Amino acid sequence: HTNTSGDANNTVAEQMRIAGNKVGIGTTSPSTKLHINSLNAEASLTLSRDGNNIISGQGVGSIVFPADYNGTPTNYGEIVTYANALSSLRGSIDFKVKSTSGNLLTGLTVYGTSSGVNVGIGTTSPDEKLVVNGNILISDTSNDKYFGSNVNLILNADADGNSGSSARNIIFQNRGSEKMRIDSEG
Repeated sequence: HTNTSGDANNTVAEQMRIAGNKVGIGTTSPSTKLHINSLNAEASLTLSRDGNNIISGQGVGSIVFPADYNGTPTNYGEIVTYANALSSLRGSIDFKVKSTSGNLLTGLTVYGTSSGVNVGIGTTSPDEKLVVNGNILISDTSNDKYFGSNVNLILNADADGNSGSSARNIIFQNRGSEKMRIDSEG
């Protein structure tokens, strides 16, 4: 089945083709279930929300990646866009994946702010350029790792100020063995 329409010169041009179980837009030979092609231009797909003013926290659109698991449709991933908690004018995108518990967990959040974009790993409301909630492992045996700054480089063992009366230490290790410690006394 093909869908055609006329242009300004009343010439008929094919706009869409359904070939078996595949749909092609801008192509006569779709290679996947939905194949969008744009000749000499960037192809795009739009998911939009219509209606009245969106408020903070409301969803704009999502893409879900389900698969059959033992006869049950199971979502393995999802990309979700929404108006974030800072303002209904600022957007966020969450990238979610299925955990062994079966729940979709947010692994990465791109969070719009008034001054730019923040990224969160393990958090959905990062308040710095990069916020990681959890441990970080940098593993590459072929190259040295460099952390640098053109201004002060600050390591803060109680960055959120929530350790209460407990002191935090900054510990340096090599091959799992402690080599240096800066305790709460400095």
